[in-house]
Amino acid sequence: MVANHAQLVATMTRSASGIGRRGQLVAVEAATGEPVAFVPVSNVTAPGSWNVGLWVTPAKRGKGFSVEALRGVMELLHEVGVEVAHLGTAVDNEAMKAAAVRSGCTFDEVRPHKLPNGTTVMSNWYSHRAE
Repeated sequence: MVANHAQLVATMTRSASGIGRRGQLVAVEAATGEPVAFVPVSNVTAPGSWNVGLWVTPAKRGKGFSVEALRGVMELLHEVGVEVAHLGTAVDNEAMKAAAVRSGCTFDEVRPHKLPNGTTVMSNWYSHRAE
């Protein structure tokens, strides 16, 4: 799944309302078992369509873990029947935009996105579709 440096450990839970599912996947460095990236996923938008986030630990940034984690998560989601996964990032986050493209995502649009803290930011949105 995640070829070179990391493997994914998934914990998925059903939300209290039973309507949507959310989860957190953790990419760990294969050699050390140390967490290198955290990938929240949720299907709160539409059936067969999930949102994906990504946070790489500061010490592991710039070493290819973001691309590996995204590829692994997309593969895992498609294996369990997710048709399309969506990924958004701030329009000025050049590293994440490059990782999205290198992991096989396609640019869709720029649009406002409301963050959990209530702030709205302009975001680039990408999609990754099952083959």
